[in-house]
Amino acid sequence: MSYIEKLNALAPSFEQAITEYQQSDKLQKRMAKYQLSVSHLNGYLNCPVSYYYDYLVRVPTPLHPAMTYGSAVHHALEHYFRQMQATENFPEVEVMHKLFLDFIEKNNAAFDDLDAIMERGINALNGYYANGINVWNKIVSIERNIRGVEINGRKINGKLDKIEFDGYKCTVVDYKTGVFHPNSPRFARPDVTKEFALGNKENYGGNYWRQGVFYKILVDNYQAKTWKVKSVRFEYVEPDEVTGMINLRKQLISEEEINFVKAQICEVFDCIVGMQFENGCEREDCFWCDYTKANPHLKFKK
Repeated sequence: MSYIEKLNALAPSFEQAITEYQQSDKLQKRMAKYQLSVSHLNGYLNCPVSYYYDYLVRVPTPLHPAMTYGSAVHHALEHYFRQMQATENFPEVEVMHKLFLDFIEKNNAAFDDLDAIMERGINALNGYYANGINVWNKIVSIERNIRGVEINGRKINGKLDKIEFDGYKCTVVDYKTGVFHPNSPRFARPDVTKEFALGNKENYGGNYWRQGVFYKILVDNYQAKTWKVKSVRFEYVEPDEVTGMINLRKQLISEEEINFVKAQICEVFDCIVGMQFENGCEREDCFWCDYTKANPHLKFKK
């Protein structure tokens, strides 16, 4: 059964969770102290209706296999590098294996073929370890949680996979577990000479491009530290099938890109706090847009 089929099968049970949320004051309380993360920024730009159900109501949906696999890999790498920090030595690759497998076993309901996903993860971590063990930086911050950074009167936050340091200058590292495509639209850079306009989706830029710029804004404006981001590096954990090497995507960020994403932050923050969730993306494959059409009595109303 596909993930969408699982969602459709559970759809009749969603109404109670949505109704209880809408009848409570949870949304108003959250908006009173709201902080915007890059996942919220991307989620709202992708579809305000889906954002409302996924990030605010948090409808209890099935575990998504790709997201659960990605979480397992992130969990393994986080705690592997934390062990390195504790001992100042990199543990053996088997430590990664155990961390990954323990997470998968605890969340096995996400997968139809558990053996295949375990084999995939072990192979990926073996390749990542082999490519990185002789070059990894030991001066790092792992899963750094940064909160309360103010951008033009709006607060943002984020949790970064890894930050590598060279004095006060740093590189933000973000792990990816999908297949690397060098020309992926997720890395698309918008025309930053144009003013950002909500609704002009062709000039939003890709989610990964925006993520990289957001992280630089977040770290550079973090008042508790004097860190400055040199670049953001996306590391694809699974080695390339042809070369056996890890694919890396380095992102250097201009002032024009920073100003463009700051405009996105301000506009989306104001829309979320203003509780503007009525209009969806209207894509044919959007589950929550379809769900709202089928259940108009559950559509968000101020």
